[in-house]
Amino acid sequence: MPELPEVETTRRGLLRILPKRAILRAEIHALKLRLVIPRDIPAALKGAHVTDITRRAKYMIWHLSNGRDLVVHLGMSGRFRHSAARDFECTKHDHFILYLSDDTVLAYHDPRKFGLIDWAKSNDVDHAWLANIGIDPLSDDLNAAWLYDKLRGRKTSMKAALLDQKMINGLGNIYVSEALFYAKIRPTRIAARVTKNETAKLVPAIKKVLHDAIGAGGSSLRDYRDVDGQVGFFQDRFTVYGRANEPCRTCKTPIKQITQNGRSSFYCPHCQK
Repeated sequence: MPELPEVETTRRGLLRILPKRAILRAEIHALKLRLVIPRDIPAALKGAHVTDITRRAKYMIWHLSNGRDLVVHLGMSGRFRHSAARDFECTKHDHFILYLSDDTVLAYHDPRKFGLIDWAKSNDVDHAWLANIGIDPLSDDLNAAWLYDKLRGRKTSMKAALLDQKMINGLGNIYVSEALFYAKIRPTRIAARVTKNETAKLVPAIKKVLHDAIGAGGSSLRDYRDVDGQVGFFQDRFTVYGRANEPCRTCKTPIKQITQNGRSSFYCPHCQK
């Protein structure tokens, strides 16, 4: 599923398109995604334009010229595709379509329909879907002291702790695996046993991996594409993720793959302790 770097890449791509164009018409082709899509969206969007798009973890908030805010989440398989109107062909999985003033079309494509398109409530971003999410890992809220405190008493593995979206929102399987490698921490380590020095290494590792992934346009393992239809390239730089039995890029030890809570974990048994 799209993780934070893919969402941020999408946000930046949308910012190149939407604020410069008025929305002539909006169409909804699905009754619901993760939940019912508000039926008043087409009428509210007609003639409006997006003034800004901000992000909270993996949620994008579209700020509209009419004062309303639209909350968008890509779910498991969602993405936006932008094309000239003359070239646009609506497909089965195009659920939300915007016709723009420069004769282009922006379509939300989501085969698994786990995405979200909904109004923020009361013209602010305290939307029900945003109320209980964890901190953004690229924000200053994520620091070594905060993380060390949060891990105290947690008997789960480090992998499970970092995937807890109520603690840190936006980290997924790929980037947790990569960050733990750079911090030299095994994904199976009990969270409460991680030291202050280790958390001091882990926080910059998380931020570095995310920034590097954003710079590479995200990771395209299945169907992720940016708004221009381009794939990301960060998968070409993976140190451990998806590299089972391949040599560690640091010590040449074969990368090990295990299953934790139903998900694959990858690590170097020599470099990570």
